Amino acid sequence: MQENSSDVVEIRIQEHSDQLEILLNQKPLNFSEQTWMDLKGLFLSATPGKKATVMFSSGAGAEVSSQPGRVLSVTLLLPEEFLNHTQGLFGMMNGDPRDDLAFRNGTTLDASRSSPEQLLAFGADWAIRNESSLFTYDTQDLLVTFFYGPKHNSSFVPEFSPSEDPSDPLVLEMAVLCQSDPFCRFDVLTTRDLAVGNGTRLSHLSYRHLKERLQPVVSCSWVAPPMNGSKNGTNYLAGSTVHFRCDPGFSLAGSTARVCQDNGIWSGLPASCLPNIGTRWAPGPFASAPCIVLSFLSLAVALGTMA
Repeated sequence: MQENSSDVVEIRIQEHSDQLEILLNQKPLNFSEQTWMDLKGLFLSATPGKKATVMFSSGAGAEVSSQPGRVLSVTLLLPEEFLNHTQGLFGMMNGDPRDDLAFRNGTTLDASRSSPEQLLAFGADWAIRNESSLFTYDTQDLLVTFFYGPKHNSSFVPEFSPSEDPSDPLVLEMAVLCQSDPFCRFDVLTTRDLAVGNGTRLSHLSYRHLKERLQPVVSCSWVAPPMNGSKNGTNYLAGSTVHFRCDPGFSLAGSTARVCQDNGIWSGLPASCLPNIGTRWAPGPFASAPCIVLSFLSLAVALGTMA
């Protein structure tokens, strides 16, 4: 995932385990010394092997966790500025389901009248393309299967509506596990794996609880440390303070501390580190970005990766 020119963060399940692996600009990260990182254009925190949270400077965020059955659960948090500005498999975030099934060329399917085959064609239209992919293909299998291989197998016909055969012993186990959760029931029947269904059930339950608890919050945007200096503070919610200091040989211009105000604007002035007399330096590209007031909306989807 990436926003504008930020660092690229990739989260995937390790090949021979159920643990998460996090890559930064295509290089694996090690969280043995600290579990958070203040990076270019984003803030990353992790529960090693289990969960990762990424917050971008716009206020958009993603929480990815590993669920039973080698399933990734993804929760997206988007500020209201993203209303009517999303596209792809998640559709248009505006509360109107009629324009969610939009193809790349702008044509739209009527969700209420679309056949399962048409829905499959919609999903295939948004298959990842090599020229825009952010994924890391660092094994022979990944290269052959996903980079050089076809992005969509037109001969594949998914199970659109699996039947619940009373004579199937898995159906009774599914009913006990899933109860009335349709997503859990579907995943158990199509994968024949209770662990996958349980992962879906837990993800759906977590999403419902999150949606019930969501409240509007005020947050200021990510602010870069000054070149030839450092920043102390990673909380960007209203009332939080970020401090700045300069390396030896440099003096700070601007504010030594900035507070995220209730209007979503950082107090004070952008910090920069100027060389002391007789010190040579090259100015850096960083500047403080405008801050925003966030009123979060949520969208969640569980993505399954089969072993």
